[in-house]
Amino acid sequence: MMLSFVWMLSTSFKLAKDIFGYPPQFIPANPVLDNYIYVIFEKNVLVNLKNTVVIATIGTALSLFFTTRGGCGFAKFNNPGKSLSS
Repeated sequence: MMLSFVWMLSTSFKLAKDIFGYPPQFIPANPVLDNYIYVIFEKNVLVNLKNTVVIATIGTALSLFFTTRGGCGFAKFNNPGKSLSS
């Protein structure tokens, strides 16, 4: 499993012609950051990351709100089976 991750990381520093070259090289001869620049600035990955954080935060806040309200209801009122949980 670690080899796959290291290979992916190594490949991210290669040019396209080096990725599909034969024989494959584990460590690139000329590492470049062009792939990272392309993803960050031309594919708007930061906008997507911001959207993901916003949606996850809203989902977590709503989940906390509704589960605490439900827990408060279960703690305050007598329900069938309440004695089983204590």
